Amino acid sequence: MAEYTNLICPVCEQKFSPDDDIVVCPVCGTPHHRECYAKLGQCANFSWHSENKSYDADEERKKLCMQNEQTEENGQEKSDAVTCSRCGQQNDAQAIFCNRCGAPVSQGFASGEDNPFSQRGFGAAPFNPFASLESDEKIDGVETWKYTAVVKENAFRFVPQFKMMFKRNRKTSFNFAAFMFSPFYFFYRKMYGIGAVLGVLFLILNIPTFVLNFTNEALSEIVGATVSTGISLTAAQIKFWGYAYYFSSIGITALRFLSGIFANWFYFKKCKKTVAEISQTTQSREEFAEAAHKRGGVNRVVVIALILACFFVIWSALFVIMDPSFIGL
Repeated sequence: MAEYTNLICPVCEQKFSPDDDIVVCPVCGTPHHRECYAKLGQCANFSWHSENKSYDADEERKKLCMQNEQTEENGQEKSDAVTCSRCGQQNDAQAIFCNRCGAPVSQGFASGEDNPFSQRGFGAAPFNPFASLESDEKIDGVETWKYTAVVKENAFRFVPQFKMMFKRNRKTSFNFAAFMFSPFYFFYRKMYGIGAVLGVLFLILNIPTFVLNFTNEALSEIVGATVSTGISLTAAQIKFWGYAYYFSSIGITALRFLSGIFANWFYFKKCKKTVAEISQTTQSREEFAEAAHKRGGVNRVVVIALILACFFVIWSALFVIMDPSFIGL
């Protein structure tokens, strides 16, 4: 039926071609692919039958023309937009920060061909971790784009994790980095208070290790020569510090485990607090994103400084407690 060519089948929503086998509802005149009509078992516009409505092919063509014009206009608008490299959101060409995740659009891509979330390669779309998140969706009363703007690095992992923890009312989820590198990890994520407390606890728990490794006997055995550190233990003292070392090792492992399972929850609360503080001093989305860009993210400098400080303290202590003759003085 040529009169229905290029109109839309209401069941499969595909255009009719001149060669299609088309059946028309005897009540309202709605055309269907014969296969679609048989699969549905009734007219797709069955509700029209009680309202005495009928299908108008000319009216449907007008609607399709209007939809095509609207699609072309939207396509033109999108061509002038900038695609965010972090979440794939289309932003206005003049935007400074992404409307969805808060990332600077200077990190975005000028075309869909360079967008890592567009289809390419073998035709499969790469995984977009932000696909299930809307920019104005709220997690514990805060829009997701604000969390993302504060988290910055690895936001694609943390923000969905925040959503899941809040939705399930869970405080535990394993963070391998926090487990392995505690307390440095907390300084890295700008949770300085928790990092400082953990640092002191780890320092105390490592005292037995330090004492046992820096006795005269231990170092002499390691270097193969007589070394005087000023620490010489009796058999009873070695036994005491041996027990202390055993329990401190358990304590260190437990502390690492607790850091690993609660790190994401602490970070969630820290990010929410940061969002609240920034929101008090900013009015627009772009002001918020700019402030979050400065206050959020990670602090690599402090971690490097702490690692260097640890090495400095250890080596300084080693040289101070050793007999000067050991270092050739």
